[in-house]
Amino acid sequence: MSAPDDDELIIDGDGESPETAVKFRPCHIRTRVALELRFICQRYGKEGVDWEELIHMTSLDQQSVWSIELADRTQRRVYFDTSQTIYDEQ
Repeated sequence: MSAPDDDELIIDGDGESPETAVKFRPCHIRTRVALELRFICQRYGKEGVDWEELIHMTSLDQQSVWSIELADRTQRRVYFDTSQTIYDEQ
């Protein structure tokens, strides 16, 4: 059985608010963070060209929040649900 494609790991959400945070199927933390970055790049373009990371934090209420600044200097927050994260990577 092959590993799921990245798109298959996304369950729901648009990341626009805490209530509509992007939800992933269970995956390891490194995979989840890579998927978060890929989601942002697909939506906003190339990091370092189209947007810059201002801060990335994971809160105690099981959400990861990326604050980014777009090339036009507007700022956005992108929300991810972290409740399905697997922390015991081998």
